[in-house]
Amino acid sequence: FGLYSGMVLGYGTSTYLTPLPPSLESEPEPVSAERFAPSPGDLATEQSSDSTLHYTLHVQLDEDRHELRGNLQLNYVNTSPDTLEQVLFHLWPNAYSGRHTELNKQLVRQQNRKLHFAREDERGWMDSLQFSDRAGPLDWEQRDAAGEICAVHLREPLPPGGAIELSTPFRVGIPSSDISRLGHSGNQYQITQWYPKPAVYQSGI
Repeated sequence: FGLYSGMVLGYGTSTYLTPLPPSLESEPEPVSAERFAPSPGDLATEQSSDSTLHYTLHVQLDEDRHELRGNLQLNYVNTSPDTLEQVLFHLWPNAYSGRHTELNKQLVRQQNRKLHFAREDERGWMDSLQFSDRAGPLDWEQRDAAGEICAVHLREPLPPGGAIELSTPFRVGIPSSDISRLGHSGNQYQITQWYPKPAVYQSGI
């Protein structure tokens, strides 16, 4: 499969993916998110940061299987007053995995049963996760039945103001675009909330 252009630059935003010219099918180079403007000549690489996170994403699209395969590198800073023993991640594509998800329950309440009756090849998912820090693999676990949230157990507690580098590969099955915002229709893709996304920590919750 080849490299494709596209970028997600914030919560709730979408991007459309189109094939790159064969001459650009090589290892993607990081691109500054502050000056990035998607175009057919850009590689599918994102580098972004805010006050608590700095992350780099490399991703490829397999248009035959309708899958994304990528790698996330994250520098996580604990800006809370609490010492953290784990970091939670949202795995949003798993919301499209079947009837048991909160997304399907919400859609059914809205009289939308496209996910409820979707075939397996029309559903979405995320797998192939293997979280690591600089010292090696970390233990992690799903925190809900649908696998929409996971907890990564840190090797050592992370004190307030402390930082840690985390990484993981991931693979995403892209659902039918008939269901919701993440999806494909043939080889046209609308991509949103597609990578393991750190949850916002709130003290005492």
